[in-house]
Amino acid sequence: MRRWIVWGLLVAFVWFVVWRFTQIEEMSRIIVRGRWEWILIAAALQCAFYVFFTGIFHSAFNVVGVRSRWLPLIPVTLAVVFVGTVAPGAGVSGLAVFVDDAKQRGQSAARAAAGTLLGQTADFVGFLPILIVGMSFLRFEHHLAVYQVVAAILMVALLGGLTVALTLGLWRPAWVHSLIRVPQRVANWASRVFRRPELFSDEWVAHTAEEFRLAAVSLSRRPVGLTRTVACAFLGHSVSIASLYCVFLAFREPVGFVTLVAGYSMGILFWIVSITPQGVGVVEAVMALVFNSFGVPIEGATVIAVAFRGLAFWIPMAIGAVTARRIAQTAPLVAAVAAPVTTLPQPLSPQSGRGEQED
Repeated sequence: MRRWIVWGLLVAFVWFVVWRFTQIEEMSRIIVRGRWEWILIAAALQCAFYVFFTGIFHSAFNVVGVRSRWLPLIPVTLAVVFVGTVAPGAGVSGLAVFVDDAKQRGQSAARAAAGTLLGQTADFVGFLPILIVGMSFLRFEHHLAVYQVVAAILMVALLGGLTVALTLGLWRPAWVHSLIRVPQRVANWASRVFRRPELFSDEWVAHTAEEFRLAAVSLSRRPVGLTRTVACAFLGHSVSIASLYCVFLAFREPVGFVTLVAGYSMGILFWIVSITPQGVGVVEAVMALVFNSFGVPIEGATVIAVAFRGLAFWIPMAIGAVTARRIAQTAPLVAAVAAPVTTLPQPLSPQSGRGEQED
């Protein structure tokens, strides 16, 4: 299984590079045309963004009672970007890497799943003020389009769905138990088809549902941790906006705050709701159109959008391919769930481990 995972990741990476080779080649040529000092600063700010992005999930894990360390979690975050791009599942497959990493470290998979949902929700909440300001600028300048409003509605709906998923464990624990039975039955049916032992027992379902409930209770009792998680997301997006500003300076294009925030907000919005993996091809086009609507020449707008995406997505995705391969080699992604559950750890109380969660 370990070999299959490694080879699968390699094949997926090669396929993705071949599929988007022209875009990658164009992005490389564009980046080297910029003033190198500002490109380096923009790249450094993107590194800082991914440190903050990792901090979102580090803080979220602490809130739900999953022990983690900030720095070792950074390679996992980059692996999430890669797996979420090349694997099917609309980004869910990438976020599952966080859950698997926690499980390999002996943490509760159910709590890690709750922490991952919380981290994703906090990221959206931290981005929401920037989106509102950006759309306000577009509306004031009469540049707001219907497709942008629809995309914003979709993101808010997604945010609402994540919030409901987080609160189910607190308000409707029986529903969580019923929902977990669905993958249990599917997995056990597949095991019977291949004449293998059942993977998940009824005790596993009960334990997982209880762990998710305890994570939800822990979340409700730690408002400071929630605030810290959302603040980390907002700061990360602020750093990324500064990186975009440096890209404008690198290509000697003047830009105002209104144009900067409007273009960034629409780019991240379509990064979230795009039908293509990680918004590949869509984000660049939307950002270029928004910049152009505010007076940036279309050629310069396109160059800046492509260069920014190269620093914000393509380079981290390539690094994530390396870290994902290393994670797959050192800890197989399905090792902890490939055997039937025979013994169950005692669930933690919501208050337990509070002093152990900090780095």
